Amino acid sequence: MTKYTLTMTEDQALAVMYALEAYSRACSGQFDMLLNSCGRKFGGGAYRRATDDTIKSIVFPELRANESYGIHGRFVDRLAKVAWDAYQYLRREISWHRDGKDWRKDKRDWNKMVQVIYDEPMHASDSGPFETSAKEEP
Repeated sequence: MTKYTLTMTEDQALAVMYALEAYSRACSGQFDMLLNSCGRKFGGGAYRRATDDTIKSIVFPELRANESYGIHGRFVDRLAKVAWDAYQYLRREISWHRDGKDWRKDKRDWNKMVQVIYDEPMHASDSGPFETSAKEEP
């Protein structure tokens, strides 16, 4: 098996993380979540809902307006699931590092670290774990 390594700045890692989330959500029919991440570009309220409904009716006509396959759904593409896994690993690494902690060594402070961003990734794919690390450089 070939392994690849990509070294990024925090801004680059955030951009990749959000792109992975957007791709995996779009592939599972969660266009509302995709549009929420682009908030200002798509307006709000009724306009965003109409945009979501229109996109979903074209791409996934079998789904009702409030439905999606969810990332674990059997109709979701394998690579979308791999992207979701990668997103979770990046999200955890960035979140812990921003708090000055290392998830491999430090104990989680449940009084401050309650959001899902600190959680152990839940695999949607069969790709196995991702190796992540963060370090400060001058």
